[in-house]
Amino acid sequence: MGVGVAVLAAASTSLARRPSPASRVALGMWGVLGPIDEVRHIPTAREFWTVNVQGWRPLMLRGAAASMPAAVRWNTAELVGRFGNLTVRTERAREDRQAGSQRGGMGLAELIERSAAGEDVYAVSNVPHPMAADLELPPFLLCGSNRRTAEARLAAPVDGPRQAIEWATPLDEYGLWVAHRPTASQVHYDQTQIVNCLLRGEKRWLFLDTRQEEVQRMPWALGALDGVEGDRPRFSSSDYVDLDPAYLTAELASSLGKLTMREAIQRAGDCVYIPWGYAHQVSSEERGLSIAVSFLWERDIEYDPTACLGAPTSDPLPLQLMLPLWWYSGRGVVPLGYPTLDQVREQLIEMAVSYTHLRAHETDSY
Repeated sequence: MGVGVAVLAAASTSLARRPSPASRVALGMWGVLGPIDEVRHIPTAREFWTVNVQGWRPLMLRGAAASMPAAVRWNTAELVGRFGNLTVRTERAREDRQAGSQRGGMGLAELIERSAAGEDVYAVSNVPHPMAADLELPPFLLCGSNRRTAEARLAAPVDGPRQAIEWATPLDEYGLWVAHRPTASQVHYDQTQIVNCLLRGEKRWLFLDTRQEEVQRMPWALGALDGVEGDRPRFSSSDYVDLDPAYLTAELASSLGKLTMREAIQRAGDCVYIPWGYAHQVSSEERGLSIAVSFLWERDIEYDPTACLGAPTSDPLPLQLMLPLWWYSGRGVVPLGYPTLDQVREQLIEMAVSYTHLRAHETDSY
């Protein structure tokens, strides 16, 4: 084991063992090359999918969510008065997956009250369906296609049956992020494509190219990251670095001296595109209300120019007209991070094949 790797491994043993403030080094205090790509116009679906999604390039879309009704209307009184009794999934405001970040389900009004009082709690949830009335789907997210299965083409009108719409990108889920205090994630990457839109507050994003050797050497908790294949990171699952990014030792920072990253400051009304498998860390120093929503879809979804010919791409679509794979009513279990139908199908096939091989081996043994 090299010296740098040994330092990383030792540093990741516990987030609780923080260095003193005098010796701490925060991620982002060195190696920031500059901002990510940025546009100040609403891109066409073709532009977004072919330049950034296909190119695996993070993107800041300034003002892309500024016209959403939620960006104009949602404040503490509005959320508590209209949606306060809906249940949201909660986590620690400062993420610590090793210790266990999840805090369980909680009413939105209770979450806002406890967060404003300084409690270490943060809504990281699916969007309850009633809240979708004030949300819109950015038009550049239309026109994504996966024609392998019929399920992947489903969308729905308000309170109506699901129906196939060619231009409707199959989305897994809509995410909701609400806090009334500073928040911070650990360095991690996701298996899905994500567009995150900030409705209130301000956030700082750090993007670490997962193909970078220094990023590959970081202490990934699950060991899922496994090199590069075809100019893209190779991994078996999503993963995270078991370190508090605000409390790195000087020794650890020195071992990561060649690490580089890019930065994005997201303000209310801005959306950020995070490519699948691209490592990132996000934080907010806001002590007022912070709200964001996100749209998630699978990495095998591609731009479909034929389906896009009939797409209503001139204006945002009311989110209630669309139905994600994992729809959430606002009551009961929050279906966050569930597998897609294709993934469940593949898992069942793998189980059936393994069972068949096992039975054949047992038969041959008699």
